[in-house]
Amino acid sequence: MKILHYLHGLPPVRNGGLVKYALDLAQGEYESGNDVQLLVPGSFRRQYKGKTEIRSGMWEQLPCHYIVNPLPVTEGRRIEHIEFLLERECFEVFFIFLKKISPDLIHIHSFMGIGCSFLEAAKKLEIPVVFTTHDYYGLCPKVNLFRKGKNCARTDWQECALCMGAAVPLKKIIWRHSGVYRTLKANRFFQWLEYSPRLLPYKIYVKSMLKKRKNVEGSMQEQSRNATEASGCQVDVYEPLREYYLRMYKSITCFHFNSKQSRRIFESYLGKVRGEVIPITNRTIKDNRRIYEYDGKLKIGYLGGGQPFKGYQYMKEALDSMYRSGMTEFECHIYFNDQDLNCPYLRRHEPYQGREMETVFRNMDVLVMPSLWRESFGMVVLEALSYGVPVVISSYVGAKELLEDNPGMGIIIDPDENRDCLREEIERIYHDRCVLERMNRNIYEWEYKWSFSEHITKMTDLYHNEIEKNGRVYL
Repeated sequence: MKILHYLHGLPPVRNGGLVKYALDLAQGEYESGNDVQLLVPGSFRRQYKGKTEIRSGMWEQLPCHYIVNPLPVTEGRRIEHIEFLLERECFEVFFIFLKKISPDLIHIHSFMGIGCSFLEAAKKLEIPVVFTTHDYYGLCPKVNLFRKGKNCARTDWQECALCMGAAVPLKKIIWRHSGVYRTLKANRFFQWLEYSPRLLPYKIYVKSMLKKRKNVEGSMQEQSRNATEASGCQVDVYEPLREYYLRMYKSITCFHFNSKQSRRIFESYLGKVRGEVIPITNRTIKDNRRIYEYDGKLKIGYLGGGQPFKGYQYMKEALDSMYRSGMTEFECHIYFNDQDLNCPYLRRHEPYQGREMETVFRNMDVLVMPSLWRESFGMVVLEALSYGVPVVISSYVGAKELLEDNPGMGIIIDPDENRDCLREEIERIYHDRCVLERMNRNIYEWEYKWSFSEHITKMTDLYHNEIEKNGRVYL
């Protein structure tokens, strides 16, 4: 079977769960005897006015095709000219490319960097297309359906312009597509500059100066937004983009939902669509469970970023409150540069690689994932359970379904119902480590069903069904 995976970029420029899953899945399918190829956005030539073309190379063992002059990969940020996300006519380029490599099936992991003409070319050639619901880009230009500290339920995009924040210059996005930027991201010296604790105070100072400048600009933008809202005018600048992505979604043959939650959310926007729920995993997640002893300081692990929708500030407020009230025998391990240099319980680390997962999870008693947005899955929950580590997660995390189906392996909190529930649950663990011992024992006795090879089989079975429904013959 010949499979083409499209994703919005490659390491070291693009990272995270989406990229790791897509590359692990492609590699696993290749090792299972399939002909697997990649398609990703490449660099820009002649700024944004050059003709789109496709150049071929290799990514490790896999043939990789790069779209020269792709659509901008916004990563959920506002850009100066929204019309640049509405594709120039590229149907012939993609039609010739797809006809040449002739895949049996296309698996798309993101709409970032690619447009309608790619899907129209696939439809013309009768190639089935599977789409994995890693996030909500296409339903929400910010990716996360999160607005003003709450989950957004609007489907008309009328307030998107009031929500997106300051625009990122197109030149900056083009720079992040460049080979020079990719080289710098891979350079160990520049990685050290980005995460060095010695440089952190200086970076915080520079960011504070920039923030003051942005606050002035932001207050002017806020006044403009308030005036727009007060006038009753509908901000419909995003309406053409909404219609564009709806066209793309209608071209998907089958949706691969990574949780029941992501299915509910997508169908609330798109109506009933054909698809299957298959929870995701990756090749570094294996059964490493063991029984732990819990003594000494409570070690809390947090593996998200510092963005509000990740719930980091919500967690930190809970931990600050505990510390101020005299509960000081704990530490919180984070894997990004928090700007609070005087926080006594924080332990900062550089972002970890897959080979370092064991060290990361052996260094925590409990994983806290306090997401305030509706995570489509949440791979770190499965990673923690695979090492026998109990979890405290919000009800917004798609991976909560693991705990609902197997009670006793962790705690699900509901921040909407009780804002103090996170602090209360961490306090309970702090005072009674038997709670952790029971959860750890339950995880250890859990019937583990998360073999990556089994996941590859489920996905290729899904592919086979789609190919057969489409009347194609594969080898």
